Amino acid sequence: SLQLVSAAAFSPINAGHAYPLLGVAQYLAVQKAEAAIGSDGQTSSSSGNGLGAGGRDLLETDRGAVAGASAVVMTYLFPTKAQMFEDMVTAQANAGPGQPHPAFVAAEAIGRAVGATIVTRAIGDGFSVVANPAPPVGPGFWTTNAPGLPVAGGQFGGITPWFLTSGSQFRSAPHPA
Repeated sequence: SLQLVSAAAFSPINAGHAYPLLGVAQYLAVQKAEAAIGSDGQTSSSSGNGLGAGGRDLLETDRGAVAGASAVVMTYLFPTKAQMFEDMVTAQANAGPGQPHPAFVAAEAIGRAVGATIVTRAIGDGFSVVANPAPPVGPGFWTTNAPGLPVAGGQFGGITPWFLTSGSQFRSAPHPA
């Protein structure tokens, strides 16, 4: 994704929005897919195939979940590259011996559903709302050397936070006069 973000000339602020969309989608997809197969990735016994706890089912579950979530979110971020992402999922699915592993296929569907949920969140999270109020002017306020230019991140106050209940959850009391 770094190469795509760079090629698309995302600003650091836009990249800072894109990376969490992808990372959170992948993480939640793996959690949900592992829960669907009843595995925590640690306590299941090894199948003796050298893959460790959970064996190939867990490996393919994680791969499928990440592939599905990634394809959906990356297609949202880079719509002209949709076929490339689908081709990558197909290559991942066919990486093992024989047909795509059933655990990969099932987890891919879960990953795509999680990815769609994250895309829906991104569409409504307020990031793309243009909000560039003029900064306050007067003693005690920051001043700019570039008046008239938009404030980078001016929309941040209205963005849906990932882990807080609101953007003002930890706002301090007003400073003394």
